[in-house]
This record gives sequence, structure tokens and C-alpha cells, in this order.
Amino acid sequence: MSKQNNRFVIADKHSLKEVTTHQDLANGRGNGQAFVGISPEKGYISSTAGIQVVNLTDSSLS
Repeated sequence: MSKQNNRFVIADKHSLKEVTTHQDLANGRGNGQAFVGISPEKGYISSTAGIQVVNLTDSSLS
């Protein structure tokens, strides 16, 4: 997890190459702090603005 502004990069687990980058983590209100995987399909990102859910199947945030 990068703590540089509000960017979140998802990388391929084998090559570590970028799959997608979310430029507006926490709707632009907070810096990323930590990531925890809950299942192969779901994870949580904490930020200074709260917690977001990551869909690890399609790399979307909610």
C-alpha cells in the first residue's frame, strides 16, 4: 500500500506489473494507509477518510 496521496495501484500477483490504478482513493479525501485481503475476491483499504471495499475479481472499489 502506497501512502502517496490518494492513488491505489493493483498489480498482477505473479509479475507485479500494474493491472489498474485508482487515482481517486477515498473520493480524493484521504491518503491510503493499509490493505487487508479478506478472501480471494474481496479486500479492504483503509485511508485517512475511512474504509473502502476492493473487488479483487474486477479491481473495482466501492
